[in-house]
Amino acid sequence: ADARAPRFLVTPAGRVSLVSLATRFEPGARAADPVGRVPGRPGLNALRTGRRVRVPPADLAALARIRDGLPEGVVKTSVLDADRANGTVTLFGTSYAAGPAVELDLTLHAPDLRAVLRSVRQAKQTSDFTITAVHTHEPGNRSRTPPGFLPELAREAVEHGADLVAGHGPHQLRGIEVHRGRPIFYSLGNFVFMENTQQPLTHDTGPDTTDAEYLEHKRVHGVFEEQVWYESVVALCRFTGHGSLAALELHPVELHWDGGRDADRGIPRLAGETAAARILDRLRRLSAPFGTGVVVRDGVGYWSADSQPPPAAGCASPR
Repeated sequence: ADARAPRFLVTPAGRVSLVSLATRFEPGARAADPVGRVPGRPGLNALRTGRRVRVPPADLAALARIRDGLPEGVVKTSVLDADRANGTVTLFGTSYAAGPAVELDLTLHAPDLRAVLRSVRQAKQTSDFTITAVHTHEPGNRSRTPPGFLPELAREAVEHGADLVAGHGPHQLRGIEVHRGRPIFYSLGNFVFMENTQQPLTHDTGPDTTDAEYLEHKRVHGVFEEQVWYESVVALCRFTGHGSLAALELHPVELHWDGGRDADRGIPRLAGETAAARILDRLRRLSAPFGTGVVVRDGVGYWSADSQPPPAAGCASPR
């Protein structure tokens, strides 16, 4: 309950509230209320998700043969019973169901969703401006498209009182949507990303390898070798007196991806002309499916409420 509760900041312009949550987290990180003699557990405000992969029927049958060919006891009897009842195949912790094509199906845990939206509503009722922050990595860090549940979640948060929804987690930019006059940032990527300061490391890097050498190898050759992880924007939002978004300014930043000084790595600075054009072009393309038009002038992206195109074909209409 304490993790889900809103927090408040009183400013000269009014009281601001924040409800922060995560759909991706480590085991044991979820906060829990006390139950009987079991004490409460500190942690984060979790919004759990269910995961199922849909595959063509022929592929589902092949997966069933693999499951049924495993030694007895590898798959629990309760799992086999559930598969038979639901027409699914569970293999090594992943549930599969029939569908026209391969598709990752993610669903939100209904009790968690109700509790989160209740906190957003409470936050708005006791403040002038409410922010909902959502940490999610689904469907994966390399995906520029948010998972199917995130637009639904963000729009519901707005409809329950959020004035701004800020997504983060996947380490790169995703699109922007404006729903009922409120901005939704599906991911603003990294702003400060000083990965090279993660010392000491808890895993074995080899007897002659320093932590710094290991982290630099990870940056140059590993998961964070691409420049996209070190580019973002600072979003300056301007609202009307009635609370609707009037204008956005999107200032590109880059985090010294190719700087010569390792101590600067991950520290933001305003992007140069070439980098700014690349960052804003990417953000413009990612925002277009949500009906959000971004105009670029002098290395800055702009959005205004009175100069927007209609939503792109196939884009879900706001409820």
